[in-house]
Amino acid sequence: MLSLASASLVWGLGCGDDASDGSGGGGAGSPGATIQLDFASPACLEELCWVTPLPQGNRLRAVDTASDGTTYAVGDHGAVLRWDGARFLAAGLPRSVEALWTSRPQLLAVHARTPDDVWIAGASGVVLHLGPKGLVDASPGIAAGARYVAVHALAADDVWLVSATGMVLRFDGSAWSTSLSLPSSGRLVGLWARSDSEVWVFGEKAPGVSVAHLWDGSAWTEIAVTPESGPTILPAGSPVAITGSRGGEPRFAFEHQLVARSADGSSRTLYADPTGTSFPRPPIVAATTGTEGDTWLAFDGDATLRVDDAGSTTSASAVVATGFGAGPDGRVLLLRRGGGISDPTATAAPRRAIDPLASNGSCAAAGSDAICLASSPAGGAELRRFPGEGGASSMILASPELPEAGAIDANAAGLTAVQTNYSELRIVEPNGAMRSVSVSGSDIDSFAMTDDGSVYVVTLDCRFGRVLPGQSSITPITRSGGAPDDEFLCEVKKAGPNEVYLTALGGVLTPERRSVIVRRSDGSLLHDALVTEELHNYPIVAVTASGVPYYAGGLKNTIGGAAFRLENGAWVKLPLPSDAAERISGFAEGVFLEGYGERVFLSDTLLDGTVSGSFVHVLSESGVRTLQLPVDRPTSVVPSADGFFGVQLDAEPNSGGFSSTIWAALFRVAVP
Repeated sequence: MLSLASASLVWGLGCGDDASDGSGGGGAGSPGATIQLDFASPACLEELCWVTPLPQGNRLRAVDTASDGTTYAVGDHGAVLRWDGARFLAAGLPRSVEALWTSRPQLLAVHARTPDDVWIAGASGVVLHLGPKGLVDASPGIAAGARYVAVHALAADDVWLVSATGMVLRFDGSAWSTSLSLPSSGRLVGLWARSDSEVWVFGEKAPGVSVAHLWDGSAWTEIAVTPESGPTILPAGSPVAITGSRGGEPRFAFEHQLVARSADGSSRTLYADPTGTSFPRPPIVAATTGTEGDTWLAFDGDATLRVDDAGSTTSASAVVATGFGAGPDGRVLLLRRGGGISDPTATAAPRRAIDPLASNGSCAAAGSDAICLASSPAGGAELRRFPGEGGASSMILASPELPEAGAIDANAAGLTAVQTNYSELRIVEPNGAMRSVSVSGSDIDSFAMTDDGSVYVVTLDCRFGRVLPGQSSITPITRSGGAPDDEFLCEVKKAGPNEVYLTALGGVLTPERRSVIVRRSDGSLLHDALVTEELHNYPIVAVTASGVPYYAGGLKNTIGGAAFRLENGAWVKLPLPSDAAERISGFAEGVFLEGYGERVFLSDTLLDGTVSGSFVHVLSESGVRTLQLPVDRPTSVVPSADGFFGVQLDAEPNSGGFSSTIWAALFRVAVP
C-alpha cells in the first residue's frame, strides 16, 4: 500500500498574532487562518498522489517569477507550484478549505513581488496571500462569487485586484477598498501596471465596445481602444488580454488583433488575422510581452506566435501555449495542456519546464507502477514506466509503429499490449522487444493482459480468444451455456492479476428479458441475471475477482440512474450519494465502471462546463465510499491491486467545440 505520510497539507486556524502575517485577510475565512503548504513531488492530497505528469496534471492558469528568480504557478483545483532551483514542486489546497469555498478553487492569477510576498486570486471570490508564515485567506469578502482575473502588488501596502465583472479593488496593507471603482461598469480581462501612477485595466463596457481605463495616481481616464478594420483582416473581436512592452507601451489583445498604444496616444496594429484563406487562424486566447519587447500570442488549439515591434511574426507552434507568464528576468514562460510549462527562450540549464510525458496517450496499471503510451517527439509513440511512488520514468520502447493514442493494458512484469488499429495488437516485452497479433473477421472491442502473460481479446461480434504467452496468434475460446447468439456489447473485464471475465448483455431484441451475462475465461457461463430495473439505455457492467457482477445505468422515468450488485441471484441497489445518482445515466454521461479485487470503481463527473472535479465511488460488500478527485472530464478508471490508478483522458475543446488535444493524467489513490 502506498504510504501517504508525506501528504502533510494541513489547514489550521491561527492563534492570535502567531498565525497572522499582517496581510489583512479574513474575508471568506477566519482572520489569521493559515494554510501550511508542503511543496513535494509527488504532490499528495489526502488519499491522492500524482504519478504522471509530475508534479501534477491540472491545467495551470498563471505563472510569475519573483525578483530573486523564485517562480510560482497556479491553476485548477487549487494547484500551487513553486520552482526550487532545479524543478517545480507542487502543493494543493487541502479539502478542508471547502468550508470556505464550495471546492478547491480555480486559481486564475498570481503575482510574486518577492519570494515571500505572493498574491493569488481566482474564482469563487478567492484571494490568497503567501507570506513567510504560510498561505493566508485574504479575500475581500465583498462578492463571494467574484471571478478575479488579475492581481498585482506594487508594494506590500499597494495591491490591485480586478474581477471579470468590472470591479477594481485596492489593498492598503490592512483592508480592501472599492473607492477606485471605474466610472463605468463592464467586463474586464486584465490589468497592467508600471507604477502607482500608471495602472491600466482593459475590457468592454458593452458588448462590442472595447475600452481601457488608465489610473494616473489621482483619477481614472477612459480611453477608447479602436482596432483597425478593413477588407483584409477579420473584425477585431472581443478583448482578450492586456500586456505591456519593456518600454512602457500598453498592448491590447483582441480575438483577432494586437494593438499597441504609443506614448503620444496613437494606436497601431501589430498583428491582424487575415481573411483571405479558407482556414483563418482561431481566436487569440492569451498574450504577454517578454524582455525583448516581443509580444507572444496563444491561439485556441492552433499555434503560438511571437510578434516583434515592427509587426513581424515568428511561429512557435512546437510549443503551443494555453497561457503565459513571467519567468526569470522577465522571460516568457508558456503554459501548456496537462499542467505543462515551457521556457522557450532559456539559453542555459536548467530550463524551467514541465513536460506532460503522458500527452496524447493513455496509461495502464503495471502492478504498483504504471505504463503510459505517449506521443514521441520523433514520431510515433513511446512506452514509459512510471514508479507508483512517483519519480523519474524509464523508457521501454520508442517506435513509429506505435500509435500516438490507443488502448493499452499491462501486467506487473511490464508486459504491455497496445492496440495499433482496429484489428491489430502490438505486444511489447519489458526489454522493448515487440511482436504483432492480428485479428480477422471483426474489429477488436476490448482486451486484457494478465500476469501469466496471456492476452484475452473480444471482438465486436462477441468472438472470444486468447493469445498465449510468447505467441503471436489468437486461440479461439468457445462460449458454452446460455444463448450466445443473443449476446451483445461483449467486453473483456480484468478483475485481478489473472482473473478475466467476459461480460455481455442478453435479450437485446427482447428488452423485457434484458440480462447481464458473465462468462469465465474458458467461455463457460457463470451468470445470466435478469435486469429488473427499467433502463433508458444499456447498463455498464463490472465484475469482482470472485465473479460478482455489478451494473450501473440510467433509469426510465427517473432523473439520473443507479448502481446494483448481484446478491443471492437478486440485484440490490447500492446507496449512492444523491447527487451522484442524478449524474449516472450511462455511456454518454461520463460514467465508467471497473472492478478489481473485491471492489468496483464507479466514476462520474459534471459535464456542465464548470471546474468542479470528478468522483470515484468505491463499491464493495461493506458499502459505498466516495472520493472527490481534483481532475475534470475523466474517461476511465484503471484499478490496481492495492488502490487504483485514475486515468483522465482530457480534451480541451477549441472554439468550434472540437477537441484539439488529448492527454492522460495518472494518479494513485490508496483505498483502504
